Amino acid sequence: MLSRRYTVLIHPLGEFLRTSRSEWRAVHSRDPYATPFHHPDWIAAWWDVFGSSHQDGVALCAYGDGELVAVLPLTLDRTSEGTLTARCAGDGLTDYCGWVAAPTARAVDLLHLVLRALAGLGVHALSLADISARSPLGRALHADGLPRGGPVRVGESCPRLTFPARWETYWEGRGRHLRQLVARSKRREEKAGPVRTVFSTTPRAGEMRLFIDMHLSWWRERGRDSLLEYPTAQELLVTAAERFARSGGLVLSAQKSGSATTAMFLLFDDGKSRYYYQSAVNPEYSHLRPGLLHMHDVAHLTARSGYARFDLLRGSERYKMQFANQVSRNVGATFMAS
Repeated sequence: MLSRRYTVLIHPLGEFLRTSRSEWRAVHSRDPYATPFHHPDWIAAWWDVFGSSHQDGVALCAYGDGELVAVLPLTLDRTSEGTLTARCAGDGLTDYCGWVAAPTARAVDLLHLVLRALAGLGVHALSLADISARSPLGRALHADGLPRGGPVRVGESCPRLTFPARWETYWEGRGRHLRQLVARSKRREEKAGPVRTVFSTTPRAGEMRLFIDMHLSWWRERGRDSLLEYPTAQELLVTAAERFARSGGLVLSAQKSGSATTAMFLLFDDGKSRYYYQSAVNPEYSHLRPGLLHMHDVAHLTARSGYARFDLLRGSERYKMQFANQVSRNVGATFMAS
């Protein structure tokens, strides 16, 4: 049993990010279910911006034979009743939460060890949210014998594109209506000049500022509020871009029509999949639906580059669902630690 072979140690989150990020990266690279949102660069960016709003942050680390085999970053806060609760670091702005773990680690046993360690800290409850239902942790939430404070919660849909061997097979399966919309958008945009997609893996500050401003202008034109109205959310994107630019894993795509930028995507990239996180549309071109064309072009370039998947992350918006050929769910649960 994992509980006999492994030891869980608790490290201050900020300190662990400073001193042991390479070990965390090594576990991340071994976990087939890990995403960029489990990467220490994302957690570090989130902690830099939001860490001060929490009472504390810890990294629960499982070791076996002196080797790190799992990392679960958590925040600790007291409720109005005075009880100490733990949540996944990044909760709310992170599409996939949870731990990274070596494939040999059994999720149910590891969860027992985590709860035992948290009880030793005086934590009353562990609230997990936005756990991929496909992951070992997501499946473990349904296991018998776990201390539970409530039923497993089914969260948002997570549509994604899984590419067959031929792009044409995928694209033909999306239906005539979508193909016609994309073709019409391309014809209209080409009147301003050749349409092309440009990828930047090291976006400069000015490019990130253009992305944020374009995103906000588009949402405001539609009379809706965006998360990026908050300066802290903007700071998170800029900080994440800076951190991932050093290690790879972030892409800012821009759709060019002549000399104009008509749409942009902020993407994450782990070498196997691309992840669509935020988008922006130039309001001057919104009537041409450039976001639709850009989704097609980014997906096409992703498939052509040999990626297996293009994950559109949380949300069942129509523009996502019409491109997706698979849909999974996030799940969550609350466990009593003490």
